[in-house]
Order: sequence, then structure tokens, then C-alpha cells
Amino acid sequence: MEVLADLTSFLDKHTETGRRFGLAQLLEEFRKALVDELDYRREADNLTRMRELVVGHDLIVVPEAFADLTTSKVLAMEFVEGKKVTDLGPLAGSTWMALRWPTNSSPRTSTGCSSKASSTPTPTPATCW
Repeated sequence: MEVLADLTSFLDKHTETGRRFGLAQLLEEFRKALVDELDYRREADNLTRMRELVVGHDLIVVPEAFADLTTSKVLAMEFVEGKKVTDLGPLAGSTWMALRWPTNSSPRTSTGCSSKASSTPTPTPATCW
């Protein structure tokens, strides 16, 4: 990051593009966002929120984060054996959604999200959530 900061400062001082876009300031904003995104305490908070959101959905398991052991650089969470959703493939995911998504999950549900025919050929989280 230090090298990039030096480079963007140089470009800001010596090029029209640098002056126009303020590359050093853009880099600083990117650095702050990256540091914030890589803070595992925030990730632990996200895990906790996600666990609360999926309560009652027996097929979805979100590991518990251990806040007392988590730092900005270490995320401590329980080990959960199983398959990742991303390993199931697109057809497995849509089949699961069609058969298992709750029919009354949200006022925005327009298809009913059941295995019966609906106006949407394949229910997805976007159409059922």
C-alpha cells in the first residue's frame, strides 16, 4: 500500500489524470474499506446475524462465532460438518429452493415458492425472499 500511495501522490502532482481524479484520495478510501472488510470481528458479527436470520430453517447451518476468541485478525468459530451451498451446483440449489423454501417467508413472496407450477419457472432467493 505504501508503494501505491507514493505512486498515486506522484501521479496527482505530475499528471492531469491524477489531478482530475485525486488518485491518492481514492487509494486512501480503498485502503480504509479494505481494512474494514478484513476485520474478522465484523465477520463474526455477520455470522451471528446470519444465524439469527436462518433460525427455523433446518437445512441451513451457520457456524457460531466465538466473540471472546475472535480478534481483528483471527476468526474463531465452531466446526460444522456438511456440504457448502456453493458445492451443490445450480440445479441442486434451485431444486432445494423449490421444495423447501417457506411459503410465507415474506410479504414480497409472489410465487408461493412451492414445488407446484407458478409464474416463475424456478424459484430463487430473489423471487422467494
